[in-house]
Amino acid sequence: MADDDLEKRRKALRDNLKAVRHAKHEERHRPSANTEALGTGMRIAVELVAGVVVGGLIGWYLDRWLGTAPWLLVVFFLFGLGAGLLNIYRVLDPMADGRRDKETDRRDPR
Repeated sequence: MADDDLEKRRKALRDNLKAVRHAKHEERHRPSANTEALGTGMRIAVELVAGVVVGGLIGWYLDRWLGTAPWLLVVFFLFGLGAGLLNIYRVLDPMADGRRDKETDRRDPR
């Protein structure tokens, strides 16, 4: 009888230790708010630069092929800029929706 009680206590202690270790591991490996903000900022920069570069390259190649320099470069540069800005909007829109929900929750006590 005492052995069963001792074994139950050991098992409970093992389970508690495992839960504490798991919680510490999760806390250590959770990204901080600064890391998430840095990641979002880097993604925004890459989205904008990639759109402009791809649009510019397409326009440059088309200008060389068709001999219309610099008109297609300018047009596709602007298309790339628009695509980059649209991608930035898509990245930031879910964040704004989350902020709107929190503001609505604060104002509406229901």
